Amino acid sequence: MANNTDLIPPPRSNTSEADPVTEIVTIPRATIDEMKLQIEALQKELTTLVANQTQSATVVAQLIRGNDILRAQAQVHIAARDPRPSDSRGSTQYLGGASSNGQGTAPPVAPNTFVSTQYLNTQMQEYFKAMEEWFAQIPGLPRTIEKEAVDGYNESPFVHAIAITPFPNKFSIPNMPDYDGTGDPDEHVSIYKQKITTVHVKRHNLEAVMCKAFGSTLTGAALTWFIHLPLGSITSFADLINRFKVQFASSRRLEKQSSDLYRITQGYGETTRDFMNRFNREKVQILNCDVQTSIEAFLQTRYRSLQ
Repeated sequence: MANNTDLIPPPRSNTSEADPVTEIVTIPRATIDEMKLQIEALQKELTTLVANQTQSATVVAQLIRGNDILRAQAQVHIAARDPRPSDSRGSTQYLGGASSNGQGTAPPVAPNTFVSTQYLNTQMQEYFKAMEEWFAQIPGLPRTIEKEAVDGYNESPFVHAIAITPFPNKFSIPNMPDYDGTGDPDEHVSIYKQKITTVHVKRHNLEAVMCKAFGSTLTGAALTWFIHLPLGSITSFADLINRFKVQFASSRRLEKQSSDLYRITQGYGETTRDFMNRFNREKVQILNCDVQTSIEAFLQTRYRSLQ
């Protein structure tokens, strides 16, 4: 039996060295909470990375499987083709080295293994279409080049009756500034109507010609809008102009009133003639401007500038 004195721990020394076993490190509560948040964020990020990797692996596996299927179908199609032309010795060479000169026979082809060229083309088109749709979902990648349809030359935003109306002989688009979406749409339409009246067009074809020629007066964002109109959606010139004005309503110029003339003041050092010219330029932009109001506004602004 051991002596009871062995169970008593030895006395601690009075040295300054701390006991590594019994020393307690106090960590602030805020630091612990911050570490927990960081750990949770890292766990979420790790989970997201694992999910993305799993999804990417699945997609790659599908692409590889589809490629293997197409390769196998292509091999079957090659095996089912007619023999190659005869060589210089009169023998016809087949796949695998067999010939028709008695030393070999053509490889047997089961009836259900023949794959037509049209079927392979269809499978390849569907395969590439699926790949393009998958690539389109990846952010940051440029859009794939859209192929022009065979009848793309016949596409038109106008109904059939307008689209088939031909332009008159020697017809030319009126010379006018192109509209890019930043100017006043009402002003552009007014100028277009005025210019088109100078062109000789038969009355029964006038609306169709005005519809089809309107796109040639657009550029920039306005032309992009016109190009992307749904096919066969424009039924008349009024329908086209109404949509045009709604699309670019934010670019409309605010109509000036006669009362706006009271805001004009003569600048320091500005001569009376320059002030009168500037006042007149503002006045002529007001529709149906009241003459009495314009006189009072001029006299008041002139009187304020002299004080």
